[in-house]
Amino acid sequence: MNRCLFTTLFCLIFLASGLSVPLSAQEAGEVAPSRPVKPMDTEGLDPRLSTILQRYYQRSLGGAENWDSVESMRLKGVLEMENGNKASFVGYMKKPDFCKVRILLAGGKEMVMSYDGEDAWQQSPQDPVPVDMPETEAVNFIRDAAFGGHLLYPLLPGKQIDLLGMRRVEGDLCYDLQVTLPGGQRVRYAVDSTDFQERMLIVTNAVNGALEETRHSDIRRVDGVQVPFCSRMEIDGQFVQEIRLREVEANIGLTPWFFSRGELSEEPVTIDAAPEGASLVPSLDWTPSVEGGFVSPFGTSK
Repeated sequence: MNRCLFTTLFCLIFLASGLSVPLSAQEAGEVAPSRPVKPMDTEGLDPRLSTILQRYYQRSLGGAENWDSVESMRLKGVLEMENGNKASFVGYMKKPDFCKVRILLAGGKEMVMSYDGEDAWQQSPQDPVPVDMPETEAVNFIRDAAFGGHLLYPLLPGKQIDLLGMRRVEGDLCYDLQVTLPGGQRVRYAVDSTDFQERMLIVTNAVNGALEETRHSDIRRVDGVQVPFCSRMEIDGQFVQEIRLREVEANIGLTPWFFSRGELSEEPVTIDAAPEGASLVPSLDWTPSVEGGFVSPFGTSK
């Protein structure tokens, strides 16, 4: 496993969560809104697009009132790689864009990646002292750290959401929505035209340019929010990895400092041992077979 194996391991699977304030200044391109931007405000958008988004907010996030009540989440699960290796992980997210992931390696060792709204860093057995996350990997991680994804805050200055048409995902007809972020990155969502669940997410890896398709299934409701308990990623039709959640908890009382450097020993929970039959990732020298490097359904990496 290389150093950047889990650079954005946590974020893409958590489709059903959102921001309590606009995106970070880095992602927003330092564009200051002229008035407060609300997460589900679609006033002035194309009527058809507005209707799709409002139904998505209501069906997937429980509506504005429910969404306001969700401040953080902790997710535990298992990652299975293309070569059969498995690893347990626990991830934390907090509004607006705080994100932290811990991965259990063989021998009781861990790898940690985190973003505290300003600083993207990582810590591994090879780097016991937290270090800067490599620049292009940080671009991926920060993009995917937005709590709830980018269909929220459609009126953020410099941001654009377009309805490209329709597409089928596993035979089901979905709305094909493209979000262009203020910095120019593009994220595409396939939202089911019947139940308005997010069925697929497509992003471009900032490190290697690979187009990553992540399909979500086994979607369950947690505190009124839809969370996919299974996410499978492919590149050019080739399986890369699958993530299955075992436990999701909302509003666990995370504080901003929990995501900052140096806060490695104060975490409120420990990672469970590997699931039965799992083969723990042995070290950070493991390299996947997909050309261009490892990609996670929570996000992207080198």
